[in-house]
Amino acid sequence: MPKLDLIVPHYKEDIALFQPMLDILKIQRNVNFDDFRVLIVCDGEDIVLPDGYGQDMPFKVESITIPHGGISVARNAGLDYSQADWVMFCDSDDAFMTTISLQTFLRYAKPDKGLVASAFFEEAPSTLPKDKRMMLLWHNGKDYIFVHGKMWNRKWLVKNKVRFNDNLQLHEDAYFVAMAKYLLSDQDTVYIKDPLYLWQYNVKSVTRSHHNFVLQTYDQLMKKNSALTEALLHRGMFLQAKGIVCRTITDAYCRLNSNSWNTPANRELIKDAEDSVALFLRRYDYIFKGAGDVVINAGLNSLRSQLSSHGDFDEKTVMPFEDWVARLRE
Repeated sequence: MPKLDLIVPHYKEDIALFQPMLDILKIQRNVNFDDFRVLIVCDGEDIVLPDGYGQDMPFKVESITIPHGGISVARNAGLDYSQADWVMFCDSDDAFMTTISLQTFLRYAKPDKGLVASAFFEEAPSTLPKDKRMMLLWHNGKDYIFVHGKMWNRKWLVKNKVRFNDNLQLHEDAYFVAMAKYLLSDQDTVYIKDPLYLWQYNVKSVTRSHHNFVLQTYDQLMKKNSALTEALLHRGMFLQAKGIVCRTITDAYCRLNSNSWNTPANRELIKDAEDSVALFLRRYDYIFKGAGDVVINAGLNSLRSQLSSHGDFDEKTVMPFEDWVARLRE
């Protein structure tokens, strides 16, 4: 069995999107090509790869087919199928940054580690007028959001029952990474400061096809936070669940009242988002009320100050936090 499985869900995206990943993998230096495999999970019985796909690669490309269930189900199916020591969850339009990326990841793949994470680049369109080039946004890999640039010890995931939530189709990676990182200690984790991974821009992807993706899918974000809260409560991790609840409410207040989001054009989206936050608060208000002002204000003041320093939040024009929460409760 390979040391590493690269698990890649495949639904209806163009198979050509896989090519950059395959091209950079076949020129990886100082690795044994038998040490890794690309495992493509075809999400639906009608999703088929071309005959002989990947057979010309120096490493193994294998596919499995499952009934259509969405990205979380596909990733879990790949995890269940894998017998490798380590797994990475990749999108079809991802790629590695360098010809020594895999060598570097595998160098730190020790049995006593649960996660090896590298910094990575996110490809995004330039924000400058008339500039059609792509720019690279740097992420340090220590986030609680993205699966990009992260290699997981498969046995650790299985032992700790860390899986994607089958009911989440959006923000599913944030659920998975947050759950894992709540269970990981600093001794379990290796962070590589060099960017080894590239999250390539795909205009047809779900996250790219909506302007202001997070605001437009705020109800799904609340669904993710509810699922994460429930999972933490089920594990008896009450302190962590309280942190999720408090951050959800304080973050919503600051983001939904920020200058960049709360605009006339976004009025209906803001209303829908606040409705979804109100439902979340109704469900977990007993936790929020029990957190205490010190805990709540610590997170609130930090984010509010961060946004204010960038000119994105003006306390003089925004409803006070306590009044905003009271309105949600109504």
